[in-house]
Amino acid sequence: MLTKYRITAFWFSFLLCLTCILSIMRWVQKDASFPTVRENFKLYARYYTNIYAFAPDLSESQIQQRLSLFSDYNAKTIFLLFLYFLISVSICYCIYILFKNNNIKVIVLHSIATLLLILSSVAMIASLNYLEWRSCVTRTRRFLPKCTIAYLYLKKQWPSKDKVIPEIGSVICDESNINHLLNMNNPFWPPIYEESFGYNIYRSRNKDVFWFDIRSGYANIVFCSKNTNNFEIIPYKYYDHLRIIRKEKIAHNVWIVQYR
Repeated sequence: MLTKYRITAFWFSFLLCLTCILSIMRWVQKDASFPTVRENFKLYARYYTNIYAFAPDLSESQIQQRLSLFSDYNAKTIFLLFLYFLISVSICYCIYILFKNNNIKVIVLHSIATLLLILSSVAMIASLNYLEWRSCVTRTRRFLPKCTIAYLYLKKQWPSKDKVIPEIGSVICDESNINHLLNMNNPFWPPIYEESFGYNIYRSRNKDVFWFDIRSGYANIVFCSKNTNNFEIIPYKYYDHLRIIRKEKIAHNVWIVQYR
């Protein structure tokens, strides 16, 4: 028979696991840097375990380069690892207690609770990519008014030299591409919570499509001055190999687009 201590420990582990799962899902919704944290987590997992499944498309040198780029996200990455660890330990402990029991009624109840934890954990991990996208869309809608002001300004007077742009601040012109601006007010660090202007701003050659990086680097806001969705390729030589993996219309002739 199980002691009261073990039964109490079982339900404590159950609640702890659910709390961790809900915390991660809430984190995804509120923090624009979560996709970067999760990417950092996979890079560290690949680097220290040498399991290629974590980052199958990257070489060792590329992994080290990205880890140095994301170094300011280490604290959040460690916290995510800690939450995953608590979830794993909680589930293992619940399974351990389950097999120590010989009371049929308690076995059924604990089995249902343990199965719920396992299914919740699998569902949470499987849906993270979708949750990241939906959360990004929601945050971008809040940021859209500021981005629209900058777009309307650039549509009328695209700068030919370094200039201060409304809502963005100082930008410099790319000497190799007149349709590319660099945002000097938005370093990649520190870690962020809300969407804001990213590092790059692009304009198509025919001047009817504008791309704005969002600061998390997760997606782009695309403005089309005509009723078109001709933005399959970013008009920049370093990004012309990227293709759209998903997009969503968030206003009239305005899209949020993710390229990979």
